[in-house]
Amino acid sequence: MIFKGVNVPGTFAFLIRVVSLLSALWFGVLFLPQNSAASDSARAVDLLERATKAAASITNEADKATALTEIAMVRVKAGDYKGAVRTASLIRYEDDFAHMGRTPYKALALAQVAQAQAESDDLTGALKTASSIQPSHIGALALELVATTQADRGDIKGALQTARRIKHPYVEAETVWRLVAAQVKAGDVKGAFNTAATLDKESYREYAFQTIATAQAEMGDVPGALQTVGRIKFEGYRSTAYRGIAQKQAEAGDVKGALDTVGRISQEKEKAKALQAISKAQAERGDAKGALETAARINDDITRDYALVPIAVAKAKARDTQGALDTVRSVREPSFRDHALWHIAAAQAELGEWKLAFEAAASIKDEEVKVFALQAIAVEQAKTADLTAAFETVRSISGETERLDTLRRIAASPVRKGNLRQAQILADKASSPGEKAYTLVISAKALLNEKETSVRR
Repeated sequence: MIFKGVNVPGTFAFLIRVVSLLSALWFGVLFLPQNSAASDSARAVDLLERATKAAASITNEADKATALTEIAMVRVKAGDYKGAVRTASLIRYEDDFAHMGRTPYKALALAQVAQAQAESDDLTGALKTASSIQPSHIGALALELVATTQADRGDIKGALQTARRIKHPYVEAETVWRLVAAQVKAGDVKGAFNTAATLDKESYREYAFQTIATAQAEMGDVPGALQTVGRIKFEGYRSTAYRGIAQKQAEAGDVKGALDTVGRISQEKEKAKALQAISKAQAERGDAKGALETAARINDDITRDYALVPIAVAKAKARDTQGALDTVRSVREPSFRDHALWHIAAAQAELGEWKLAFEAAASIKDEEVKVFALQAIAVEQAKTADLTAAFETVRSISGETERLDTLRRIAASPVRKGNLRQAQILADKASSPGEKAYTLVISAKALLNEKETSVRR
């Protein structure tokens, strides 16, 4: 089995992180082209053709694969499925993944095309694309994407039918875990248990019960969630389920109830993680004092130290810069301090506090983490329709791969109509094939946003 030894979901999330499988999630429902909107679509496709040619000149094969994947996704938004498949087919890069063996990025890109087709209600096309993907385990992942999309859109019955097409045992189980949560959120708890019962391995069913319990707690049914935990035999899954329930209680503002649930956890490691989650929820709800008190209850030094990170970030979001930095100074682990400063920089950028954001980024010791902070700043600059400033930030980052990854993040984020003219100017002045490709993608997305606006009128 490809996923031998894996008993919790994570492989799928890892793949998504590597090639940004979630980028297509933001595209929404496609609109029917009318008049000038149709012209905008045609212009967008032309820009994407130029972007494809530019991306083909990128020297690094991994960077090239990532750029072509992004272009394929925007082609889907434009309704150009054939062009999306053609662009994905240009990808030659392969890499090794844990539990996956040698994996072609072309297959992963096609999986995104299938998901995007499902997003635009082309289920027949999505299933056809997914069934054509080789190797078969990536085809299975594509079907998981399609099924999850169906569930997110309320088509639980259709999602279950798609899940039955999956031949890979672990991917099928992972899909069921996602679907039972969707069933609970749709009010069909009985149906969720029936779906969980279709899993042939006891460990898979146990994890499904854990997922159901967490979903019940999220929906406010804590007594039902606790009752569901009673079905779980494995102590590890039971402790993790209690942690999930406590987190949802805290996020809903019931800190006392959350702490009571923590008392049910037998494993100290899970108890520490639960207290960390409660502390984070308190911080995000504006209760920094309570968050610090909860963090102080954590027995594990490392977990307690890391619990201070979201508290510092919450203070930054509340414009308490001094309080945020004071909290960072109390963090003993250097890597955690850098992590906190990264997220503080991102929070300050979201607030438009550019000077403070760059100061926070500059104080980060680890160069890789500093890049993450600068990427977050650049994305926020682009969101404010200041692409010129965003590209200045991009060019301050050392390393071509890192710069291109920042451009990918900008291109994958929501693009304002006001970005069109700036993007066209930047494309003409692009200093590398990758920069040209991504600026053309941004231009195409800006045109498509104009198309959506004109159709909505």
